[in-house]
Amino acid sequence: MSVLLELQGENVFKLRAFSNAARILQGMSKDFGKLIETNQITEVKGIGKGIADVIMEIVDQGKSSELE
Repeated sequence: MSVLLELQGENVFKLRAFSNAARILQGMSKDFGKLIETNQITEVKGIGKGIADVIMEIVDQGKSSELE
């Protein structure tokens, strides 16, 4: 996601936020599915509301309007 946003000339802070979020989620020991199921994804340090909304959209709809 961060690479696509970079290609679109998006804000560098947004790029870093998505990149950091991906790294955090990859290294996470908690059950990702459980966090999604209980709507607690924003409790993970580094995952804010905006990124959580994109994650939930992908989980719910199988795609992201942000990527489209």
